[in-house]
Amino acid sequence: MFGAKFRKRTISNLKLIYKAGILKTLFILFSFTGSAEEIDVEWKGRHVYIRKRSSDFMVFRQIFINEQYAIRELPEKSSVKNIIDLGSNIGLSVEYFKMRFPNARIIAVEPESENFKQLLKNTQQFEKIICLNRAIWNSETVLNIADEGMGNYGYMTVEGSEHTIQRIPTTTIPTIMREYSIDFIDILKIDIEGAEVSLFKDNYTEWLSKTGCIIIELHDWVKPGCAEVFFKALSNFHYNFSYKGESVVINLIHS
Repeated sequence: MFGAKFRKRTISNLKLIYKAGILKTLFILFSFTGSAEEIDVEWKGRHVYIRKRSSDFMVFRQIFINEQYAIRELPEKSSVKNIIDLGSNIGLSVEYFKMRFPNARIIAVEPESENFKQLLKNTQQFEKIICLNRAIWNSETVLNIADEGMGNYGYMTVEGSEHTIQRIPTTTIPTIMREYSIDFIDILKIDIEGAEVSLFKDNYTEWLSKTGCIIIELHDWVKPGCAEVFFKALSNFHYNFSYKGESVVINLIHS
């Protein structure tokens, strides 16, 4: 087990050196030994703010080094007008999509308050990004945010938990589409730590019929039934299926 973790970490560091260069890699790694609570990493002309003692650097590696969302099956740049990012965390996925689709409007949804502050900070340098401090659900209600021990990247929105850290209002995809005059979602990214079960439980047919590409991380290991309810919701649609790393990629075919 130790050997596998060491190899994985070594490969990840080598990828970081390859993409960032050895000087920037050393700067990033040594910055973690300083007294500041946050690191400002300049990445491809943009600023990325990473908190120490958090899962932020892991997310940075996943998105910018391992290129989690560098997916060939995404739509052409010129055709993407609206992106909804559910579970935006600190905004690194939003930054990635904005750099790839600079003319798109992005609605970023993140429930946890500290993550949301970082989301605002990381996306303030871009235009046409709307950040919502809400939890996504299949109805409008108030939920608990629970810390089940997975760190800043793994907070869960649940109806009840002994590990509740805060309460948060919910929103729905139809509400977002209505409030921001979205008639078609070109890309819908979903990383919501098990809340897929609620999102695809019901009230999904209308908005799925107005969605092009879905990038989703299914969390059956956290909440059983995520994959089942997701693919059941897709059963009345035609689509192409692929995957990239932990993400399932669905391109819906609308006649």
